[in-house]
Amino acid sequence: MIVTRRNGAPGPGLGDRKRTKTALAIDLRGATPEERLVEFIAAGRGTKRKTFGDPRGFDDRRWLVLDTSSPEIKRRKANQNPRSLWFTEMGNGSKSAEINPDFAQPFLDFAKALIRLRNETAEAGFSKHHKTLTVLRHLYAAMPRQGADGRADPCTLERRSFETAAAQMRKSGAGSGSLYVWGQELETIAAFLDRYELAGSVIGYRNSAPPPDASVIDPGRGDASGRSRRPKEGTDRHISDRAWEALGQISRLITEDADRYRMAAVMLLAVGGWRINELLKLAAEVSFLDAPLSQGGRPIDQDADVSDTTIWIRYRLSKERRWHEKPIPRIASEIVWQAYREIERISAPSREAARFMDANPGRVLLPPAWRELDRDCLISLSDLPRNLLISKHGRGWAETHEVPVVEFEGGSFVSLRDIEKALLAQQATGIAGCSLELHELLFIMPLHLCFKDRQPKPHVVEILDENQIRVFLTGADDINPVHSIFKRFPLHNADGSPLTEVDGSEIRITSHQFRHFVSTEAIKNGSGHFALAEYFGRRSIRPNRAYVHLSEHEKMTMARERFGAGTFEGPMAEALRLVPVVA
Repeated sequence: MIVTRRNGAPGPGLGDRKRTKTALAIDLRGATPEERLVEFIAAGRGTKRKTFGDPRGFDDRRWLVLDTSSPEIKRRKANQNPRSLWFTEMGNGSKSAEINPDFAQPFLDFAKALIRLRNETAEAGFSKHHKTLTVLRHLYAAMPRQGADGRADPCTLERRSFETAAAQMRKSGAGSGSLYVWGQELETIAAFLDRYELAGSVIGYRNSAPPPDASVIDPGRGDASGRSRRPKEGTDRHISDRAWEALGQISRLITEDADRYRMAAVMLLAVGGWRINELLKLAAEVSFLDAPLSQGGRPIDQDADVSDTTIWIRYRLSKERRWHEKPIPRIASEIVWQAYREIERISAPSREAARFMDANPGRVLLPPAWRELDRDCLISLSDLPRNLLISKHGRGWAETHEVPVVEFEGGSFVSLRDIEKALLAQQATGIAGCSLELHELLFIMPLHLCFKDRQPKPHVVEILDENQIRVFLTGADDINPVHSIFKRFPLHNADGSPLTEVDGSEIRITSHQFRHFVSTEAIKNGSGHFALAEYFGRRSIRPNRAYVHLSEHEKMTMARERFGAGTFEGPMAEALRLVPVVA
């Protein structure tokens, strides 16, 4: 999930850590992929780094790549004849990219914006950008053309286009190392298209090229490129009984709003099995009693009695990009309603601020003491900590947020207008690819709610981020490690011993494991695969296989119960009766 801010700064990063620059500050909420592509290209034009010379030279045919890695004293000499990027097609045996035809539009501008935006996040040199451009050439050759002018629209790209490009690369005669690196670049390009919903369908391409000399890689020392190879999180899709016991104990121990807010999100994941991006894009008013909205369901109010009632929740699927209505089992209705009320309680100040900003563009809901003052009023620096709920001195806050300080009659002051401008720059604006306004989202909250040792700021609104959920559940390894919720509280068995997994390992749950749990339990409890596919909004039952995890014994037991207990007769039932039971 990519969250944007009004000042173009990166969105929220890890929950209890410093924010990182993993999220590009792009507001892409257009209704169609074509509209989002226009915004994507505009963001690429607006980048500021001088890696490619003058940032205004976006439309230049030749991009010089300055040597960003050399010290300044060597850079002048290295840049006397800098290397160049040419956004041109693959040639017919020619080694000169300059004489090859340019990419057709809008693929040309898409390729330039992609390279600039990646460079804006992490500045790189010629080699990195040349690899990206090489892969873009293969992808360009594999994509369909439109119209008499050969228009090449990246919005028409499909997974098949990426697979064709990968096949072309394998035929090029490149070595295994190059094929692996090119495959990684191809996967990254697909991730950009999916993340910003620029293509008409989800691509989901994964690198099919194996790492070079994969058989001799020492897992403890890294792969052939020197990077550490850690097991992928969540490879164990089973949530143990002890993990559920730990969650139950934690829900009774937590008292801080930051923990209660994220635990409410976890409760919804455990009941509904959403993908994390689907959950965090939920609207505040999407729940209906008795029937889905499309069939006349009535909205839930604060005094609703949800006992023995089916709750329907409307949300947008993250892969098929259409709306779906999910029924919550009656047994879990009370859990969902409690989670909703907890979220609404904690987010109430932020929702008030977000509604104010929506009704008053360019304004923010100031702290109560300042709301009736004229915007040109001067505020003493000594008043900032109390009203802005900051721990440092007012001058430090003003310097950090580039607020001009006025010295007047022996005192130091800042304009209320400048304070409001600085607060506006900190506000989240929405989620890329989501048409909901900020105040319409369910998971909005005060700034710094999930950050350790910081006081939440009710007058600044941010959005709950998937990384904040991840850190809550699994912790984070960094210079200043953040413990997971399972390590922050003393968890015990009935006999007083520490609560761990059966093998003594630390309890660990990832957000996506709940999706596997819900799928598996549904099948165990008698649901059919067609019903399960409908519950998750799938058009086919084929994806169910990735989420249902049953042992051979469980499968045989279920088969006996359904076919071999006398209800059905015939060869299949007889065969099941003859198969011995093996525990």
